[in-house]
Amino acid sequence: DIKTWNIVLNGWCVLGNVSEAKRFWKDILASKCNPDLFTYGSFIHILTKKGKLGTALKLFKAMWEKGCNPDVVICNCIIDALCFKKRIPQALEVFREMNDRGCLPNVATYNSLIKHLCKIQRMEKVYELVDEMEQKKGSCQPNDITYNYLLKSLKKQEEVSGVVGRMKRNGCKMTCDMYNLILKLYMDWDCQERVRCIWDEMENNGLGPDRRSYTIMIHGLYGKGRIDDALCYFNEMTTKGMVPEPKTEFLTWNIVLNGWCVLGNVSEAKRFWKYILASKCNPESFTYGTYIHTLTKKGKLCTTLKLFRAMWEQGCNPDMVICNCIIDVLC
Repeated sequence: DIKTWNIVLNGWCVLGNVSEAKRFWKDILASKCNPDLFTYGSFIHILTKKGKLGTALKLFKAMWEKGCNPDVVICNCIIDALCFKKRIPQALEVFREMNDRGCLPNVATYNSLIKHLCKIQRMEKVYELVDEMEQKKGSCQPNDITYNYLLKSLKKQEEVSGVVGRMKRNGCKMTCDMYNLILKLYMDWDCQERVRCIWDEMENNGLGPDRRSYTIMIHGLYGKGRIDDALCYFNEMTTKGMVPEPKTEFLTWNIVLNGWCVLGNVSEAKRFWKYILASKCNPESFTYGTYIHTLTKKGKLCTTLKLFRAMWEQGCNPDMVICNCIIDVLC
């Protein structure tokens, strides 16, 4: 019976073997056994996952024609695959067809459309869908994912309060991830007063700051030239026992190494260089450049040349500035 066929087909689908799943699908059809919702769902899911959207759409259409109406999970699978391929109009067409045929969309359906419409800045359509979600409520009620997509699409700081207010009116609570997203937006827009307010609010509400919050602050402040403030946040983070992301730790090392090099303190720069190497983290071009520049300036030619050779050996090719520095000292 079809249940037995489904077990085998699902096995091939779980293994990601499209060719065997396709061969087995033909066997099912040849057996005169009608595929059910699970059969179609398993096969459509693997086809969309493997980029076989054309075949998936043919099956989807065949379901309607044969009276085996797709459920919301299958419809969501098709809509998401169409959106991923930037075929938004066709995804909206499937969405309308769902409603017309009595297959009710859920929050995942709306979120998939909103995510991709936000990417192409179709904001009028986005807010039309959000309004629809808020009116329907129930399984269509907007969630933190919905509002995160709206926040990510914002272009002005004044728009943030509108989205947050809307979210709170609909009973969706702030999360740490949402605070971090707003923190990143304000940092990118250089709204330092609002950055401080969000930081204090998340602390007062017990929703942070977490590692991501500190990463945003450290990289944001460093990018604006506020090196000392960035280091303060790094120290505060490590004091709390948080392990920095590798990119944050490396950025901080570059700051400290550069500080010793600017001061011309070769012994401290050398000590810190050994610390970097001991961390098993490969120095990048900026790290090498900073240290090489100080070594050449202080006449440490032998050490400089060793470092220069090490760069090539480790696949970190020196840029023109480093090469010029070496050539100049050799001359």
